[in-house]
Amino acid sequence: MGKRDRAELKKLKEMKAQEEAELQALKLQERNIRHDISVKRLNINSLNQRIEKIYRLNENAAVSDHAIVRYFERVLGVDLEEVSEKILPPEMEESVETLGSGHFPINEGEFKIVVKNGVVVTVLTEPVEES
Repeated sequence: MGKRDRAELKKLKEMKAQEEAELQALKLQERNIRHDISVKRLNINSLNQRIEKIYRLNENAAVSDHAIVRYFERVLGVDLEEVSEKILPPEMEESVETLGSGHFPINEGEFKIVVKNGVVVTVLTEPVEES
C-alpha cells in the first residue's frame, strides 16, 4: 500500500470514528427523549385522572361561557356585533391595530379595554394597580 493510500485510509478511519461517536450521542439523545416522552405521558394521564375525579365529585352541572354568550344572543336578543362595537368602537380600531397591546380608555374613560397582540382580552371599569 502506498503512502497516499495509507494517508487516505487513516483519514477515512478517523471520519468513521467521528460518525460512530456522533451516532452513539444521537442514540443517547433518542433514549433520553423517549424517556422524557414516557414521563410526559404519565404526567398527562395522572392529570387526566385528577380532572376526571373532580368532574365525578362535582355533581353540579356547569354552564360554559359559550352557552352564556349564546343565551344572550339567542334568548335575550342581544346583538353581539353591537356589543363588540361598544367595546371596540370603530374610531379606536386604528389605534389598537397600530399599538397592538395596551390599555385603552373607551367612551371618554367610562371603561378601559385591555388589548394583547391586537385582541381585546378584557374590559376594566376600575383602575388596576400594576405590580
